[in-house]
Amino acid sequence: MTLLDHRMPVADGLSALAELSRLSGVLVITSDADPDLIGRMLRGGARGYLVHGAFDPDELRRAVLAVAAGHGWLSPVAAAVATATVRAQASREELAERQEETLGRYRLTRRERDVLDLLAEGLSNAAIAHRLLLTEKTVKNHLHHIFAKLHVRGRMEAVLLWTGRR
Repeated sequence: MTLLDHRMPVADGLSALAELSRLSGVLVITSDADPDLIGRMLRGGARGYLVHGAFDPDELRRAVLAVAAGHGWLSPVAAAVATATVRAQASREELAERQEETLGRYRLTRRERDVLDLLAEGLSNAAIAHRLLLTEKTVKNHLHHIFAKLHVRGRMEAVLLWTGRR
């Protein structure tokens, strides 16, 4: 069982984490509640994460025992980050599944999908053309085909269908 802070004099805890997590359970104890750092530490192999000032001695003891026994332990801050990350990943996966279904059902080409992705980002025809190295006329043609295939009347309906909001 290893206790680790991500701030260390020679190397940062994230760099040491990969090796340490192969050797033992790692409990990160740090003052940093940054969601990005928490996510990187958990993905990097930490079994536990406590934020200084947000736990008492009894919770520290329980966290050490849990991680030493091979279980996980997250402070409420770290648990909220982990939960939000899982939800966001699930949303991205659901959107990708809906888009794949839309691709199959409506027989959209790869280029039409590229145009729809940029349309969903709110780009204009000119901006889509610039990003995809096309002429604006070609983008308009793609949009015409997309609208016909999706059986929609315009940009907003196409985006709503593509992003699963319709």
